[in-house]
Amino acid sequence: MPEFLRRYPDVKVVMRVTNRVIDLFEDDIDVALRVRSEPHANSNIVVRPLWRSEQMLIGSPSLMDTESLSLGPAGLARYATLSVPSADGRYVFKLTAPDGTRHDYEHEPRLVTADLLMIHQAVLAGVGIAALPKHIYQAAMNAGRLSPVMPGWTLPPPQLYAVFLSRQGLLPAVRAFIDFLVEMIESGAGMPHDCPAEPAFKPDAL
Repeated sequence: MPEFLRRYPDVKVVMRVTNRVIDLFEDDIDVALRVRSEPHANSNIVVRPLWRSEQMLIGSPSLMDTESLSLGPAGLARYATLSVPSADGRYVFKLTAPDGTRHDYEHEPRLVTADLLMIHQAVLAGVGIAALPKHIYQAAMNAGRLSPVMPGWTLPPPQLYAVFLSRQGLLPAVRAFIDFLVEMIESGAGMPHDCPAEPAFKPDAL
């Protein structure tokens, strides 16, 4: 955001961060950034994919029990889970087995927070297991401080979307912001270290 504001000194920005799925029209929002495995279907909005990451169920090696994990999803019941907030109040790991079989594992998290770095630290401390994107867990996994839970099983990859009401009549400042996001992510400069669930952007027109 600082670089965007530097480039466009006449633009004023109001940013809101929330885990609530906002209504762009009712909340008077020009563009929202949403992190989801799949975008919500809505004929009234335009969805622009920006970024995606691998996601894995991970835990501390000191916590892992080879015997229980060999049981597949049934073995997960032995572990506390950690999660970001759920919009519908249900917490489900949507797992796919190596043979392509899908399994929804419903759980009640011991810790729920929108702060992915806090979840990451809790997993490192052995508090429980969690589904985290690669850019969060990779360094610790490379160092041997984290291990995959049920290797070979996969989760839907989280994706970052820009969501806005219409391509027609888009304010110049909003169009410039979306183009800026695409530029930063394609160049690697905008790769996130942490993705808030729902930042909302409300600029004044250029």
